[in-house]
Amino acid sequence: MSSNPNSTLAKNTDYHLNIHVEKEACPLRLAPTSSTTVTLVMGDAIAVSLMMLKNFKDTSFAKFHPGGSLGRRLLTTVDSIMIQDNLPVCDKGESIKNVVHKITNGKCGLVIVVDKSGMVGVITDGDIRRFMETHEEHFFKLSTADLMTKTPITIRFDEKITTAGDMMTSAEIGALIVVDENEAVVGIIQSHQIQNV
Repeated sequence: MSSNPNSTLAKNTDYHLNIHVEKEACPLRLAPTSSTTVTLVMGDAIAVSLMMLKNFKDTSFAKFHPGGSLGRRLLTTVDSIMIQDNLPVCDKGESIKNVVHKITNGKCGLVIVVDKSGMVGVITDGDIRRFMETHEEHFFKLSTADLMTKTPITIRFDEKITTAGDMMTSAEIGALIVVDENEAVVGIIQSHQIQNV
């Protein structure tokens, strides 16, 4: 790329892109301004075109740039940052008062509802607020089964955190239940954890 197709450099290349500009934006016509912008635009156009031609994907970027923040985000899996210890769990038959305490103490914004078979639902702090507004008079008489989401969104422990982030954004939620290959709960991942990677 150059502004002079008749230069020695241009004449001795297989392909020359003429990026000549009529005048620079600099009022003194001294500093390269328009010409640097044209060079940047043309360089970006070539780079993007090559990415498409070579089928360059986010995993390719992570492979060649593993040390940068984007590389770390693309390579990091859910199990490396998820919360694993002292998960907020309650029994299906527990009182709503206990559920509220466990959500507060768990600091994950939710509680996992379980029975003998494993996880049967999730109650979030948002569920608590909504039910308090709509069932104010008899809120504490409700059961966990009345409040819980029976089919919570889960993610495998070995998925990339970028996938977890996309899932949370799409569902407009702040956390996901992490499961293993047998669908057993092994952790919780929150959106702010992904943002901090």
